[in-house]
Amino acid sequence: MTSHSLRSNAVSMPELGSRLQQTHITSPRRSVSKRKLPPGKGLIDWIRLCRTKGKDMTGVGGVRISVTPQMLAVHNREDDCWTAIRGVVYNITAYLSFHPGSASELMKGAGIDCTMLFDNVHAHVRISQTLATCIVGDLVLPPTTSVVPLSFPSLALELSNEVSGGNEDDASASSVKTVSPAAVNNTLVPLIEVVAKETMDEPDNASSMDTDMLNLPSGSSYRYRRNSRGYRDRRSPSYKLEQTTDDSIMITIETKKQLLKTSDIITRLVDNYFQTIVLLGDLMYKLKIALQDGVDECSVTLNQSTVHIELTKARLVSKKPLEMLIPTSEHSNHFVSCTLQSVESVSHNTKLFTFELPAGSHMVVPMGYHVKIRTDNEVTRSYTPVLPLTGCSPEGTTISLLIKLYSDGHMSRHLSSLSMGDQVLIGEPEGNFSQEKFEAADELVMLAAGTGFTPMMKLIRHYLSTNSHKNCKLIFFNRTAHDIYYKQQLEELEASYQNFSVLHVLSNGDPCWQGVRGRLNKELLQEHLPKPRAGQQVLMCGHMEFTQALICMLLEMDYADECLHAFT
Repeated sequence: MTSHSLRSNAVSMPELGSRLQQTHITSPRRSVSKRKLPPGKGLIDWIRLCRTKGKDMTGVGGVRISVTPQMLAVHNREDDCWTAIRGVVYNITAYLSFHPGSASELMKGAGIDCTMLFDNVHAHVRISQTLATCIVGDLVLPPTTSVVPLSFPSLALELSNEVSGGNEDDASASSVKTVSPAAVNNTLVPLIEVVAKETMDEPDNASSMDTDMLNLPSGSSYRYRRNSRGYRDRRSPSYKLEQTTDDSIMITIETKKQLLKTSDIITRLVDNYFQTIVLLGDLMYKLKIALQDGVDECSVTLNQSTVHIELTKARLVSKKPLEMLIPTSEHSNHFVSCTLQSVESVSHNTKLFTFELPAGSHMVVPMGYHVKIRTDNEVTRSYTPVLPLTGCSPEGTTISLLIKLYSDGHMSRHLSSLSMGDQVLIGEPEGNFSQEKFEAADELVMLAAGTGFTPMMKLIRHYLSTNSHKNCKLIFFNRTAHDIYYKQQLEELEASYQNFSVLHVLSNGDPCWQGVRGRLNKELLQEHLPKPRAGQQVLMCGHMEFTQALICMLLEMDYADECLHAFT
């Protein structure tokens, strides 16, 4: 590993237009898929709910009371849920639906003192700020009793989830939500889209279909079209499967989606079963085929709405695999072992880790989405992938993560101990960022603190490459000049694009610093932000306290909530 100064050209942001439509894959991976968070349940929505006048989030009239363990234990239902952390009791009933993972994860801490568990995962999180309006009171122990906080090692109880490139000091651990995938034999499985309130054309074998697997909204029915290989929705993708040579297979998928992106296609090889997943909107369509001896190399090519996948040194078990259509909007949640390929120093306490996916795998994390890393002892952290800085690995074969390391961080210690060739578990892309809304904005404002800059990297490059006349402004908050990532590269972008500007704000600048000093405050924002107007999009990312304070200030400054997006 080599150290590079902030102004070194050895480590640079990747060039504009570096996306590859052709992908050659020689490395492993397992199922990875996107999952959108529920609308209206983001951090901005939670803050707005907490600020609602007359809203009692405590359930006890807002009067702080003393709570015994016996009193706490009574409140252990989803419609009446209390938990205790660090001696403070919170009513998290309203927060259950806002949790980035799932209500079931929080319910494992219902009615108990879960301090030990919470501190194992979020030792540095100021939970009292996230749930300030939910404080019931203080946990008190009778003089004759003692209570040992319960700990569930497999539980990821997360009352705050901040994804800012791995800042453990700022609680960047992500939520864990396990969704059981539908078991569909070894079949070709396009997943049908919902046709609400329509008549179902029942297939001949409908009685044999496991309706419990469908996981569909109530009041919806589904239209099937019979063909020689089964039943498919009229608008679902079609495919062609060929053994073109003795050791070559070609898969062609027509998606009927004109704006197909590389992040819409995921492939994986598991136990000699090769799977292709096509993500269209909130639904996914899965093609699964059996191979005799796995696959040596895979290439994915997009041509408008068509996907071409070529497998080399691969043979089909059957040229006519069993096919069944199963509708679902639930996306699977998998972790796969990825191999550490390189580590590069970016600053005095931050490194770029690049991991190689397994053979037969293709996965491009969409802009604004993040992935999880999980250790053997179930410690999980979320990080936003960035473009690789060196080398020319085909898109979809590697994942590069910019990670700030802490001496007392669980994940930091684990990553620091890795050697080249070691493996880590990396999970599926997650997030709710709308690329369509981002691209439609006629002015872009970004506010980042520290490693909160990571989701902005791809966005800046993409925006500038497609919007030469639309203004883009970045306000970057750091402690010192040594903490600024890619300072030289940002200056070069600013010099090259008249519509791009950067403002650095340091809270602890040295005497020679000529830029803006101070911390986040409303006056600073009023001075340097453009006036709120229609067509803007304001993106923000940083530690939880930074993001929450920023949202409140922007709302007070009359920025419309629909133009705000917080990466959480």
